[in-house]
Amino acid sequence: MTVLICSVDSLPRLGGVSIMAHELSNAFADVGEKVVFVGPKDSYVPSGFTRKYHHREDVHYNRKLRAGKDALFEDERISRLFDLIMKQDKITRVLMVHPFHYAVGALRACRLNDVPISVWFHGYELRSRLKGEYPRSQRSIMERATPIKLRERTFFTIGGVDELLANSSYTADLLKPFRIRPPISITGCGASAVPPEISSASIDRRAAREVLGVPLDVTVLAYVGRLIDAKRVDRLIEIVGNGTNFFGLVVGDGPARERLQSLADRHGLSGKVLFFGRVDEKTKWLALRASEFGCLLSEPDEQSGQVEGFGISLLEAALAGAVPVSSGTGGMMDVVRHMDTGVVLSPSLDPGSAATVLRSMVSDASSCERLVKAAQEQIANRFNWTVIVEKLRHGWLMAR
Repeated sequence: MTVLICSVDSLPRLGGVSIMAHELSNAFADVGEKVVFVGPKDSYVPSGFTRKYHHREDVHYNRKLRAGKDALFEDERISRLFDLIMKQDKITRVLMVHPFHYAVGALRACRLNDVPISVWFHGYELRSRLKGEYPRSQRSIMERATPIKLRERTFFTIGGVDELLANSSYTADLLKPFRIRPPISITGCGASAVPPEISSASIDRRAAREVLGVPLDVTVLAYVGRLIDAKRVDRLIEIVGNGTNFFGLVVGDGPARERLQSLADRHGLSGKVLFFGRVDEKTKWLALRASEFGCLLSEPDEQSGQVEGFGISLLEAALAGAVPVSSGTGGMMDVVRHMDTGVVLSPSLDPGSAATVLRSMVSDASSCERLVKAAQEQIANRFNWTVIVEKLRHGWLMAR
């Protein structure tokens, strides 16, 4: 099998989908498949990442052409590009890690070459197009064959591909009401492996804190990800302010950073919440290794459609030895089950009550160890890229 994988979110840009595309490509290579990865202009695999696949940069990529009348010409260009790659590399399967930009043109090339195509959905990009309303006539969109608006292009893709892949049960439920659609497979997501030099056998929590300059006698809550309003990092800051001896680590950058720093200052927490900004992979893992809790308290934003489709950072927290803590919304419900594989602090819980829940966990070390172990076991058995790739391969072989 030769798999063509494509994503508009690609390294060196860091993010859940970018890392996912890279890890998937490596996982397919690890099981013996040839993998050709197509990324947009300026995509490459930076130092610190191992690449086991063939990388092709689409030097003519232009994000502005993903919708509107110019998108029709872009579809033709993409179709020609994919047709060339399919013929040169004898592609037998196409896997889109993201539906935007490439999907319509890639689908056309797949039909010309009789190659099946699967497309992954992650929750947010679907909700942002739906805005609470499914297409009244998806068939008319399919028959038009020249969708222009991004909403229509998304619905056209859903009805035209051979397989829909959902990263969570939540995302699958968003896809099910479409009247024209292929089968849906719920895959989950995986996480990158902890670097050997940061594993529990190499560095303990105390040592990680010493490297980062974090106090040794505090309870650390960490957040790793993009700083946007929907991630509700403000809630983590408020919990730190209500906790006894709590300390916050915020790893990542984004438009909400200045506001979050101001919030910490207003609460008198400038010395109790550290903002690391954008960091390398080693520092990210050190921050998680230094923490008792890895928090992702995202809440759906009805206006923008933003939602946490899965929550890979919760897996990373568990792998680093921290208890995963979520808000229990969106796709995170697949990952964290309260007092089973982590802790759920629902959006209705005020900061003081949430701090009380975590404070009680700190005093119960055996429960924390049990939750981390259970979270790590589900990663080994279900939420890892090797298991996900094997499941995909099995389904594709059975469909032949």
